[in-house]
Parts: sequence; structure tokens; C-alpha cells
Amino acid sequence: MYRIPYFIQKNIHNLNKCLEINIGERNGSSNGYIDYLRKEDFINNHNVIYGYDNASRFFISLLYRKINLDNNTNTNTNTNTNTNYDDHNIMTLFQRYTNEPFFLVTCGDTFIHKNDVQTHNFYNTNNPIPEQFEHFFNLINTKQIRITYNINDMYNLDDEYFNREKTLYYELYNRMPN
Repeated sequence: MYRIPYFIQKNIHNLNKCLEINIGERNGSSNGYIDYLRKEDFINNHNVIYGYDNASRFFISLLYRKINLDNNTNTNTNTNTNTNYDDHNIMTLFQRYTNEPFFLVTCGDTFIHKNDVQTHNFYNTNNPIPEQFEHFFNLINTKQIRITYNINDMYNLDDEYFNREKTLYYELYNRMPN
């Protein structure tokens, strides 16, 4: 049985949301990284899984979905409300190097931009945690998050077209009916 590293534990309030899985000898197609997890890997209705890959690198993955409040989107519709949902997303934080357990990288789906890879060295506690990591932990802890951003601010633009706020909503994926 593996343990969740302390620096990850301190950012997750309810560790019972996390399920340890054994991925065996599975391996990423060309890069050897853990970019192959599927919805089916999240068993027993857990939406947070963790473990170690075949190179003994820690990973923790989150199964979530985007909530679309715009009724004109082509997504699966929940018939009980006027809200549309994307099917699912998976985001993973993984240990990049076997010999550096504090250096983690994001992969898979991310919140604002698809495949926005960010890194963080949890050994250096003076560096603030990157926004993607913060969103990852907040979603685990609160079950839903709202992210508001402005493209002009993100990319230091001065463009009237992009100078507006956009809000995105996400929730933990739950296969069990309410």
C-alpha cells in the first residue's frame, strides 16, 4: 500500500475521497508517462485516484466535468435541470522524475486551456502553488469550483475584443444518481 505524499495530503481535506489503484505495468504510448487513464479507472464511484506508475513515480488523478450554463451547447443534458454537462475530464498531477519526489507536473485535461502543462516543486515552499494545482485541490475539497478569468490579463494583451471576463464551472464527476 502506497501513501499519498505529505505535501499532497496537506492540500486535500478529505483523504477518503482518494482511492489507491494499481495500474500494473501500463505505460504511456510514446513518452512513458501516465497519460492513458480512462474513466473506467475510477472505480467504486471514486473521482480521485492515486498510485505509483511502473517507474515508481507518484500520481493523483481527478475525474470531473464542466458545467455548461449556456443551453446552446452540444453536451449531454441532465433532464432534471436546465444545466448541460460535458461528459467527463481527467486531470493528473504526476511525479516527473523517479529521483525527485517533490517535482510534480500537470497533464491531461486542465481547467481553462486544454493541456495547459504546469510544474511545481513542493520542496521549495517559498514558491506559490500554480493556479492549475490550486484549482485541482479546490475541486477535490469543495466538489464544485468557479473560475473567472480575462484573456487580456492572462496574456498581457490590450485588445478590446478579449477584454471581458469569462466564467467556467466545474464539478466532481459522480456516476451515482442523486
